[in-house]
Amino acid sequence: MHMPMFIRDYTDFYAGRDHAFRVGTMYRGPQNALQPNYYHIPVGYHGRASSVVVSGVDIKRYVVRAMKLT
Repeated sequence: MHMPMFIRDYTDFYAGRDHAFRVGTMYRGPQNALQPNYYHIPVGYHGRASSVVVSGVDIKRYVVRAMKLT
């Protein structure tokens, strides 16, 4: 199988509050994890085009260690 098109870039959106909270915690800490606009407008982020593959293709997921920010 092959990809029917070349995907250069895309934007993804935080659909779930928990997902947005966890990501926001990494950048801003738990007190400010969700920005005030989260409940009023869609929050998007830049997606990785390299993660778009044909259905059924095995994906190697790397184990990443996260440093705790102090």
